[in-house]
Amino acid sequence: MTKKLATNIVDVLRHDIYPRIETRNGGVLATASEGKTLLITGASKGVGRSIAIIHAHSHPRCIIITARSTAPLDAVASELIAIGSQIRIIKASLDVTDPVAVSTFFKNLREVERIGKIDVLFNNAGYLEPILPFAQQDLATWTKTITTNITGVANVTHEYLRHNFTAVGGYPDGTTEGKNKEALKDATVIITSSMGALHSMPGFSAYQPSSG
Repeated sequence: MTKKLATNIVDVLRHDIYPRIETRNGGVLATASEGKTLLITGASKGVGRSIAIIHAHSHPRCIIITARSTAPLDAVASELIAIGSQIRIIKASLDVTDPVAVSTFFKNLREVERIGKIDVLFNNAGYLEPILPFAQQDLATWTKTITTNITGVANVTHEYLRHNFTAVGGYPDGTTEGKNKEALKDATVIITSSMGALHSMPGFSAYQPSSG
């Protein structure tokens, strides 16, 4: 009997933009991000870059893109500007595993860039260890996968919430009465997952449990 590894959570697997999520050329979601400020981690390539590009077609006010190095973000920023020259683009180097760096990044958004409430956070930054049996793994590299994919998401989401509480005039810990609803209204946190989390395969001992 053939072992079924996983059950798909959707009926149709897609590998490109489809009509119900189309933002281009007057598509269904052509105004989905209109006037909004978006923050995308891990935006220099792959899924993160695609998120930035597809949302640039939906008239956002500002797109903030981060990656471990800013150099690859230059090309992404140019693509976004070509789509919408009116969009404010902010790019920054960010190690999501470093809570101090994440806190400093959000402080810079508030105090230098004068960014108020951020409408949508895309937690997309991720890491994949070498595909090896566990006994052959370098544990420092293996741990980096866990730290990036789990703790990194926590670090950024934590500071994102504190940023939004501060942006509406409340205490960063969300304890200002009457301000929580304002800070959280229409605020959205999206975490990129992986179909790898639906399977059990040798060699992915850190990535699979951390990417679900």
